[in-house]
Amino acid sequence: MDCADSLRKICADSRITESVANGLIRQAEFLKRWKEEIRPATPTETARVRSLQKISELADKLKNAIDGLEFEDRLALDSEFFSYDDMLDTGTPARELDLGGYVVPRITIAASRAIERIPSSGKAGAAKLIHRQADFIRCIASEVMPAGIVPTHTGVFRKICEAVFKAAGVPYSDKAHRYFMEHVRPSFRDAGYSL
Repeated sequence: MDCADSLRKICADSRITESVANGLIRQAEFLKRWKEEIRPATPTETARVRSLQKISELADKLKNAIDGLEFEDRLALDSEFFSYDDMLDTGTPARELDLGGYVVPRITIAASRAIERIPSSGKAGAAKLIHRQADFIRCIASEVMPAGIVPTHTGVFRKICEAVFKAAGVPYSDKAHRYFMEHVRPSFRDAGYSL
């Protein structure tokens, strides 16, 4: 019996409708595609930091290029960049309508702040998979919601999750399941999912 058949069997044993079962098979296909195509291309934290640093450097170069323009050209650039409504909006401070003096430098600031948000930035290593795997578990929970299956640490929900991951050829992570239960599952309650 192949993995997809095993998933269908668990769905049948759990009296899950065909449409929900097909949704779970789609999730297994998405997970498999992620494993084979997307995950290998996922950069490490260090590579992410380098990309954001490059954005910051390019923003600095762009600011210098804008600053080097003739006054009339700089005004023309600003007027072409900002919409007519932006310029007429009395609530928008004039300094925020300055591409080189306000907008582009904010890109540099945003890049620096984004670097600070990268966990363990500056350290080499593979990108953490727990959050991404927990997101796949969230997708599985969304698929089984119409069947009345409640996300739990054990039981039918756990078996279905394991079967979807197995069908995709991805090992099931206890850490990702715990992360889902502790950090993601509460948002289902907020969305009205009866837990």
